[in-house]
Amino acid sequence: MSQYEIPRRVGYTKELTFRIAPVSKAIMNADADWLYDDELCIDNAAATALLRPFLDEYLKKPFKAHDEINVMAFSRVRLLIDALTETSTMLLEHYDEPVLKSFKNYIPLDVVLPPEERDKAALASRAEKERLLKDNIDVVTNFYGFVADHLSAVIKDFGAKGFRHIAITSPV
Repeated sequence: MSQYEIPRRVGYTKELTFRIAPVSKAIMNADADWLYDDELCIDNAAATALLRPFLDEYLKKPFKAHDEINVMAFSRVRLLIDALTETSTMLLEHYDEPVLKSFKNYIPLDVVLPPEERDKAALASRAEKERLLKDNIDVVTNFYGFVADHLSAVIKDFGAKGFRHIAITSPV
């Protein structure tokens, strides 16, 4: 089990540039400020590799990068949470199932391994890369669990305040 965690933080930070935040109509109409205390900031490379396939599926419009705002209704966020949870379960309990092969092929080792191990992975054979991913798949499943738990808390806490959407931004 890996000790490494994908860089993420609840609360604004300029270092982690993939951002997910609850938004209200007032915020979307530019009548209120963003709520940085509850914003989830994630390493952009990791979020792009691990979350974008899900976002592309659950956003009503194609994902817009370059710091444009993507808005997702809480009803769609619930579907995203379910997909992240289901994928985590599949990766942990049925890692070698053929249905997961193409999904695993798109997980880059440079977002799963700690920085000090990435050079070693770059020189590894295909079989060794597959073993490294399998040995460190908990980094991915822990990340999905963290994101799903955070989004569930956002829906619970902010849904009670009348919020119905999240905003997602990425610089690339």
